[in-house]
Formats: sequence, C-alpha cells, structure tokens
Amino acid sequence: MKKRLILLSFLAALGINSSAWAINPSSILDVYGDGKSEIILIKKNDTTYTWRTVAADGSVRTFNFGKDGDTLLVGKYHFGGKSEPALVHTESNNELMWKYLLPSGARRISKWGLKGDAPVSGDLDCDGKADLIVTRQEGENLRWYIKYRLRSRGTQEFTLGSKTAKAFAADVDGDGCDEAVVADLVSGEYVWTWRNSSYRTQFSKNWGVEGDTILQPGDIDNNGRADFIIVRNENNAKKFYVYLNGRASGQNSYTYSMGEKNDIPYVGSFQDRRYSQLAVYRRSTGVLYSAKRNQTPVAIQGPTDAGMIIGADGIFIDAPLVEENECTGNIVPITEIPGGGVLYKPVNVHGARGPTLIVQNRSQQTYISRLEIRNMNCEVIAYTGLFSSVGHYGSRYYMKSGGTGEDAEELLALAQTAGSNSILFKGIDGTWILVSNPLYREGSVR
Repeated sequence: MKKRLILLSFLAALGINSSAWAINPSSILDVYGDGKSEIILIKKNDTTYTWRTVAADGSVRTFNFGKDGDTLLVGKYHFGGKSEPALVHTESNNELMWKYLLPSGARRISKWGLKGDAPVSGDLDCDGKADLIVTRQEGENLRWYIKYRLRSRGTQEFTLGSKTAKAFAADVDGDGCDEAVVADLVSGEYVWTWRNSSYRTQFSKNWGVEGDTILQPGDIDNNGRADFIIVRNENNAKKFYVYLNGRASGQNSYTYSMGEKNDIPYVGSFQDRRYSQLAVYRRSTGVLYSAKRNQTPVAIQGPTDAGMIIGADGIFIDAPLVEENECTGNIVPITEIPGGGVLYKPVNVHGARGPTLIVQNRSQQTYISRLEIRNMNCEVIAYTGLFSSVGHYGSRYYMKSGGTGEDAEELLALAQTAGSNSILFKGIDGTWILVSNPLYREGSVR
C-alpha cells in the first residue's frame, strides 16, 4: 500500500486519512509524531517569533524560531513521521529561502520560489515528504510551482485556479497522493477544482457561497478522501457544512454546529489519528474544542495570551483576528432562496424606477419600507424603497422610487469598494440575499 501523507495546506483544515504505518503521518500539525494534531500557537515579539505546541495531554513545548518578515509554516519535510516548524525567507535577490527546524535542533535549508509567492504544504508525489510548493499570481490565473523532494522527480509547474483562488493540497480522490486543490469564487459561489496527481485531469464541485469561511479539506468520514468544508455563523455558533467526497448521491453531505460565533473554525486529527475531526479554537480562553462525527466536543486546554493559532492548513498568517460581522455566514444566493420567487433586475420596465427587487415568496417578505443594500464587508451602501407589498408579485422595491436613487452601474461601483461585484439585500431572520452582480438579472418569479 502506498504511504499516505496528506499535508494539509485559511487562517480559515487537516489530518487526512491513515496508511499501512502504525501511525497516521497525515496530520500536518503532528510535531510529536504520534499521528495526532497538536495546537500550535505563535506569538510575535519585537522582531522574533515564539512557538508553543500543545499536545492532547496538555503538555507544552516552547521555542523561538523565525524573525519579522518570515512566512511561518509546518510540514513533514523529512522522513520520520513528525512535522517540522519551517519558515520561508525572502533573500536580497528576491529568491525564497526555506529553513526547517528538525527535532534534533538541527536546521536544513532549501531554495525555491520568488518574492510574493505563497507556500502550500503537501506531498504531490507520494514519497512521504512534503514538496516545496508555491503559488504565484500570473495575469488572471494562479500558477503552481513545485520542487519535488525526491531529486529524480525534478520540478513541475501548471495553472490551476484564478489569481484570487484559495489553494490547498489534499487527497481528494483517495489515491494516496495529495492533489492540488483550489476553491474559486465564481458568480457568488465557491467552485472547488482539483487536479488528479496521476493523470493531470481536473474535476470540480460547487460547495459554498461568498461570505463563507473556507477550510482546508479533511477526511471527516474516514473513507480515505478529503472532504470539502465551509463554515457559517448560524444562531451564534459555527455551523460546518461538509461535502463528503466519494459518497453516493443523497449521502454526500454532513452538517454540525459547535462553539461560538467568534471562535476560529478548524479541523485536525486531535482525538483520532485515523481521520479528521471538526474543531473550533477559542482564543480568549486558549481552549480548542474538537468533535468526532455526531459526538460531543472534547476540550484541549492551551495557554492563554500565547498569540495566534497557526492556520489549519499549516500556514501562519501574522494578522489580528477579524471580528465577525452580522452578514458573515448568513448569506444566501438569490438563486438558492427556499421556494424561489425572488428576483433582482438591473432596470425596471417602467424605466424611471431603476434597479428592482421583487419578493414574490410570501415567506421571504420583510415588509421593511426602506430595504438596506450592503457590500460584501456588510457596510450599508444604499437603500431601496418599498413600492407595494400586495398583489401578484408580493413586495416590490425600487431604487429610484423611495430609495437612494442609484442605477445599476452606480451600485456596482459601490459594491467594488469592498473588492467584490456582489451586493446584499436584507432578508428574513438575519439572512442576506446575495446578488452576484447588479448589472445582471438574477433569480426568478413565477
């Protein structure tokens, strides 16, 4: 049997499957070599970084590694079943220098990539060691550059994803090798695309919408395939939506709620090394809660005031926590409104009334006289006015009849201040209806 090493690549998942080994070498956060994930916390000092690793039994290891300007990560870059702290440093010639801290304390160095490249952790050739992988924005595309750890394999490059796609490495098809995976935002929905590591064939699956938190794929159902995971805020908790790869139709999804809305969603092999568990990390208390499928979460206590947790993909992002807003996790595309009956039009048949929202579905009507329009940062950018709430078409809202008066082009310009073409209309029960581009008609009425 091939050795399986899936090195899980968002401040925004990990531990993919087992092998014929006595332990599962797949968890990228397994710095102790027992097959389970550890909590890895990094705190920035004046010019250096302090690392703390917390095992399931609560034991803590502390060390300094890296300095200001380095990109920090973990991965199994050498044989032995343990993940190693690593860093990527930009040299004066704009080349990237990779440094690994071995369990013995010794350091190893490799060169690969250029300034501005983003590292990804993964083993694309099944040799049991993480390859040197970077992605680079080239034009409108994402270009992948790989230097295989087995010298005879040399290097490889290919294009996968748009320049803004989220990049991962995970064994999606269960062949024992990681695949290059991207989650790309297309017309308000996330399209997951992966490149088969053996046959270079690409496959794709729609899962998630704009505003969702995207996690590194992880094998939640223990079938050897990494599953796609998105997270939303619902009822003041984190709700995980998992697409189970390799399952028959009708049995291919799973949802689970846990934690609080400001927790950091996570995934790793914290309890069982054979597969991944969903988790949340609560920075205020230093506690990580992980849950096996359909079971009560188990707490692992880490130190408080120990800095930011390293990403579930093994990459550390030196950035403050971004507070969740009321739109986060509560976004529903207009095309996915339960029961349908909601339509956006960039122009009205009567012309002078401008962009129009029709809410024919009675269960979706809010009867608000001035309906907020927000950008993808959840900032109010305009209002639309209620023209009528009775008749065949239910509630009708017009921009230029009781609203703030923008036309479709002006709405698009306001939306783009948040780096997106999409706009949000206030819906029922705290939801926000997403229109992917105000220049185009979207949704339907009967």
